[in-house]
Amino acid sequence: MFSLKIKVRKDRLKQNSKSPIFYYLVINRKKFMFSTGLDISPDQFDEKAQEIKKTYPGYNKINSILSLQKIQINNLVFEEINKKIPVEIIAKRVKNYVSGSSIKSSGECYYTFWKDLIIEKQQLGKFGLADVYQRILNQFQKYDNKVEGFEYYDYQWFLKFKLFKTGLGISDNTISYYLRTARAVWNEALNRDVIKDLPNPFKKGLVPSPSLTRKRNINGDEIQMVLNYQPKNKNEELAKDIFLFGFYAIGMDLVDIVHLTKSSIMDGRIEYNRIKTGQPISVKINKQLAEIINKYENNGPFIFPILKVHKNSSTEGIKHYNQFRTRFSLHLNNIKKSIGLEKDLTSKVTRHSWATIAKRIGIPVDVIREALGHVSKITTTIYLDSYEADVIDEANEKVINHVLNR
Repeated sequence: MFSLKIKVRKDRLKQNSKSPIFYYLVINRKKFMFSTGLDISPDQFDEKAQEIKKTYPGYNKINSILSLQKIQINNLVFEEINKKIPVEIIAKRVKNYVSGSSIKSSGECYYTFWKDLIIEKQQLGKFGLADVYQRILNQFQKYDNKVEGFEYYDYQWFLKFKLFKTGLGISDNTISYYLRTARAVWNEALNRDVIKDLPNPFKKGLVPSPSLTRKRNINGDEIQMVLNYQPKNKNEELAKDIFLFGFYAIGMDLVDIVHLTKSSIMDGRIEYNRIKTGQPISVKINKQLAEIINKYENNGPFIFPILKVHKNSSTEGIKHYNQFRTRFSLHLNNIKKSIGLEKDLTSKVTRHSWATIAKRIGIPVDVIREALGHVSKITTTIYLDSYEADVIDEANEKVINHVLNR
């Protein structure tokens, strides 16, 4: 059992007549205190409600952050206790968390709020989004690692960041991705009333408009080149098989392939929801897919023996997936060089190639969209009748035959 409270240390009254606010944690009767980094006059703190009184300037913003951090600490301690982690280690981890996100006197720390959002995403099971937020936060911290209030990060700051990245040769699309994520974090702070009355730093023209990227598709002859390639080792063989699996499965994304479980196979079909969108997809297990599935038969829960845990069950799953994705890309690139292919060979190629080939052989665009999971649930449900599974199956068969019977 444990308890966590927010208290003012009246016994540590400073010369300015203010006392520090602490998190007071008790685990199995062992007591720990962690400074929030915020000082306040004791008469401005409501001990019963464990919050700053309304008469204190900026009380709402500071209380929001205190409340959010308290939730995060509660969740952290609860998870660690369930894992039977020793109390002293739990306290150390809480201390590291609090010290890394101490509240400045203004109560408005941009990076701290960003970190809290990452923890929230993880607790909601959105590990992929949390990973994206963390990687992009890392980019901003590499540029300027100061922990400052929101007012520090104005238009000029983000403009300098943009120019700095441009000077390093980073593409407009990547810079746009960084800035759009930073803007999303800023807007979330606005929605939660963490910040008010600050100029919008993301003025028109700051965030580059994403430009059209080069088409990432290869034609039937080039897919045949991959199919006929003799791998030099087991790693290349796995990369080749997963690449072809993605194509045979109507351009299935790599992240979905890696996370396919054996329970996804039902009545001769693969039933899954796209991790990216949540859209339900049903793929008939054709001869080509069956051969690859049988080839990688294993005792684990996944069709392919790659991951140890599920991506949506822990951050460790993300680590495993990202490590595999890096190796997969490396081996695909080796295959590309070996067969003399000029175009890039990536995990996205199968999806683009399937769609392009389907369009060229006359498959209706609406069928292609639904096969790829691009039809919105609202549109499908309200305005259209979804295509029967056999229409999608027939389309996939035509695409595969077009490639194999050359």
